[in-house]
Amino acid sequence: MNGKELSKLVRKLQIVAPALLPVSVTTRGKLGGGYGTCEIIKRKGEPRIKITINSFKDFSKEEVVDILQTQLLVHEYAHATQWRVPRQEVGRASDHDSEFGVHYAKIYKLLGMSD
Repeated sequence: MNGKELSKLVRKLQIVAPALLPVSVTTRGKLGGGYGTCEIIKRKGEPRIKITINSFKDFSKEEVVDILQTQLLVHEYAHATQWRVPRQEVGRASDHDSEFGVHYAKIYKLLGMSD
């Protein structure tokens, strides 16, 4: 994704899930080993949220694939830990509901992927 596409996605996110402050996004290489940061900054004296996403330009294809596969596995494993018997699944409006979110966060934390 280029910067323009990321900014477009942020605008959509601000409509469907507004943040307390305005949000901007940028990409940058070499984020100190991380894949992204989120911080409150001041621009023209006003607070806002700045998201910086690793551009991955310094990563090999194999490293990027490993990162993506790890994230996808955590996502799908969260589904596995919250799955219920079929008759209980029928009534759910979405398999990406708040219950899924709790399981996703728990798996993420148990693997040491969170602060």
